[in-house]
Amino acid sequence: MAGGIADMEHRTASRPRPATPTPVLLVDDKEGRDALRLLLEDTGYAVLEASSGHAALALLRAPEPPQVVVVLNLLMRDGTGFALLTSVARGPALFQRHAYTVCARYWRGTADIGPHFAALLERLAVHFVPKPCDIEVLLSAVAAASRRLAVAARPWTASDTV
Repeated sequence: MAGGIADMEHRTASRPRPATPTPVLLVDDKEGRDALRLLLEDTGYAVLEASSGHAALALLRAPEPPQVVVVLNLLMRDGTGFALLTSVARGPALFQRHAYTVCARYWRGTADIGPHFAALLERLAVHFVPKPCDIEVLLSAVAAASRRLAVAARPWTASDTV
């Protein structure tokens, strides 16, 4: 990660904590999850972990927690983020209940992933944060996903249409 752990500790010390943070599910190999878990916990998020897309789907289909922000890698040792997001697209409840952010090296544009998967990312409103992750960009993406879930969970008001 750009800046390293010491920089992360300095930058997160003065950051305001989310009022009621949505839990975050990290889906990546262990090495990828460790630094992100520390960053998110230091910022006030409750963090769940899954080592594969298969394990993540089991957690996402469970009734609790009702909503999570999923931060996933596209390439892992056991299952891929591509497969997880394809499953999400097939099950509307998974999209409606949860929000998704991809944090991965595998991205230089649509040519790398193909137009079908690029369209899927757009349809699912997936944020993309390239690795090495810029801490502020990742936290901003997680906060935006959390806000989307909070808005979706409450009744609509007249101010939502303005």
